[in-house]
Amino acid sequence: MSGADRAIVRGWCVIVLAVVVTVSGSRFALGADCGLQPVCGGTVDHVCHCGDNVKWSYTLSGTLTNGDGTSPCTTSVGLTMGSNVTLTGDGTASIVGQGTAGSVGIQFNGSTGAKVTSSAGYLKVTAFERGVQFTGNAQNDTLERVESYGNTNGTPGAVGSYGIDLRGPDPNTDTANNTIQNVLVHDNADEGVHMGGGSRNNTLQNSTLRGDAHQEIYLTHSSNNQILNNTASVTASTGLASLTVKASNANTFTGNTLQDGLVSFTNDANNNVLGTTTVGDTITNARLEFGQDQDDTGTGPYRSAHDNVVTNVTIDNTINPAATACVNYHRNANASTSDTLPYNNKVNGSQLTCNGKALIALSSNGTGVIGGQNCVGATTCNGHTCTEPGDTIDQLGIITVQPSACP
Repeated sequence: MSGADRAIVRGWCVIVLAVVVTVSGSRFALGADCGLQPVCGGTVDHVCHCGDNVKWSYTLSGTLTNGDGTSPCTTSVGLTMGSNVTLTGDGTASIVGQGTAGSVGIQFNGSTGAKVTSSAGYLKVTAFERGVQFTGNAQNDTLERVESYGNTNGTPGAVGSYGIDLRGPDPNTDTANNTIQNVLVHDNADEGVHMGGGSRNNTLQNSTLRGDAHQEIYLTHSSNNQILNNTASVTASTGLASLTVKASNANTFTGNTLQDGLVSFTNDANNNVLGTTTVGDTITNARLEFGQDQDDTGTGPYRSAHDNVVTNVTIDNTINPAATACVNYHRNANASTSDTLPYNNKVNGSQLTCNGKALIALSSNGTGVIGGQNCVGATTCNGHTCTEPGDTIDQLGIITVQPSACP
């Protein structure tokens, strides 16, 4: 290229930069593109505001503001991630909403290869209905170093108020292969992490969840996810479960510590794996339960958990004097006699420490269809063998107890 040609290119770059800077500096439209745009070997900083689309990688400092400089965000979405870009908090960054129904703090909507992280501490997201959401076929995105807390929709019961939400938005879509790691999720008005219909093959790892009003980790109509090395602690006064797996299959849970709330497989949860021979899970101040339930709509038959395998689990349910069972096979009191009871669920190589000798129990008298035998193979049961009389309370004849492993 001749000197004259280089001069012409430089001239065009100056014109382009001038136009971009002028447009960027004057825009306050909602849903504008923002980030650090590469232009002619340089960059133009399109400052991100509430409601914007992160089109280019961007570092967020302080509280995200509306276009007029005010906060909290008055838009329904704080920021929407584009594909193959990174949003980085600088250690002071926060995205704050107004706690309104339908609002989302950070949304991955159909994006691919996007990442949200923080260079120091956590990027904080609070006061939305859903702090972070993966939806619309979002794939291969990463969320890390984010603290999602205090999210609510302001309605009685705050149903649907999640720290992190993954969904289709319908079962026919495919929100998949996303990674959530090293996040802190707490004190949300409904659930901590929700994996719903249309989501599969996602990973939640090395994270802390605590104090969410109902469930810490909740899977419904979701498959092939990896839940690894997390700590989930329920608020004793309101929490329902540290882990609920409902109508979901082929998920793997290893290395997790699940505290102070029920660990439940129900409503056609099947072929899930909790623990392996080398990496188990720990349940403290709670029981493991295989049960019956209706679908999320509250209609239809009571379907049971079946064909799930638990290996190398340690359960200590002695803190609450009223608690008895370590492993519970549960017949829902509202179920019909034509509904199938939990079947073919195996607990292998487990260590059980519970109050008294009601280590393995089946709750609720009644009848139902027997689809197969469940098995508990425990290596320790309060220091005695798990096949002693009194170790099983099996009103319906669906439990087999083995000294160590199930066939």
